[in-house]
Amino acid sequence: MSDPVSRAENLAERRIQEALDAGEFDDLPGRGRPLPGDARPYEPGWWARRYLERLRHDDARRQRVRDLTNALDRCWALQLDAAMERFAQIAREWAELRTEDETLPEPPSPEAFRGAWEQMRRTR
Repeated sequence: MSDPVSRAENLAERRIQEALDAGEFDDLPGRGRPLPGDARPYEPGWWARRYLERLRHDDARRQRVRDLTNALDRCWALQLDAAMERFAQIAREWAELRTEDETLPEPPSPEAFRGAWEQMRRTR
């Protein structure tokens, strides 16, 4: 008896061969031409470089989120007008960051921020 990975590989190979025999790959667009964007010379480890670039990008995004969160926390110490002005800047940056990563929550509305600021001031 073979292991599950070997069975899956055999099944995949068999289905590919059946599709080839049935001519299911005969009319694919671009058949016989190089893949788009594949004109670069072969570089060993290309996948590792792409993975590291993606990690660096993710780390930079996480740092921006931390910076914006910290900046928002510092708003509580400002007077209302200055806090609202700084909040508007933070909300714009947050919205820009959110276009890159839709998993981030929406920034609070100016009214919600103002209400939270006033509540913080009352409890001090």
